[in-house]
Amino acid sequence: MKVAIIGYSGHAFVAIDIFMSMGYQVFGYCEPSIKNNNPYQLDYLGSETEPTSKLYQSAPGGLFIAIGDNLQRKKSFDVVSGKFKIINAIHASAIISEHVRMGSGNMVSASTVINSQCVLGNGCIINTGAIIEHETNIGDFTHVAPGTVICGNVKIGANCLIGAGSIILPNLTIGEDVVIGAGAVVTKNIESNSTIMGVPAK
Repeated sequence: MKVAIIGYSGHAFVAIDIFMSMGYQVFGYCEPSIKNNNPYQLDYLGSETEPTSKLYQSAPGGLFIAIGDNLQRKKSFDVVSGKFKIINAIHASAIISEHVRMGSGNMVSASTVINSQCVLGNGCIINTGAIIEHETNIGDFTHVAPGTVICGNVKIGANCLIGAGSIILPNLTIGEDVVIGAGAVVTKNIESNSTIMGVPAK
């Protein structure tokens, strides 16, 4: 499959490697302007916000939003939703139960584990080595950073950032737009629009 991406920086480089592991060909990228650093020698397709850009003439088999920032990823997703097939980037080494339900535009990185009956919304990032245990529900455009462990039956709202190496104990509810600091241990429910850190997280 020929794939185009939106965004072309560090996060996109990881996504491109994932697509290569899937046997897909990434041929072009969208950005507001041409990037000087083009390690994969991709074609510049213009901005996804411009209907006259080459993106809309190239007819990719799939499109992926490779933007690390949750809100920017959502904005781009909303622009192209319904116009292209937005696909998931799932590394070949990821272990995902066949009983996981997943939306579109998600990135599941190398060595991740997602266990039975989990649900991922749209545009989520499950980063390198993260573990998501059974019956966990992750809302749209949430980023689970590398090495995170989310125990069973956790509910996480949209637009959250779950910091690297953090641990969320079982049966907890995390609201929307929550930031959890790296290495935090979450032992209680967290209200929306909160930032917490530490052991235990406060």
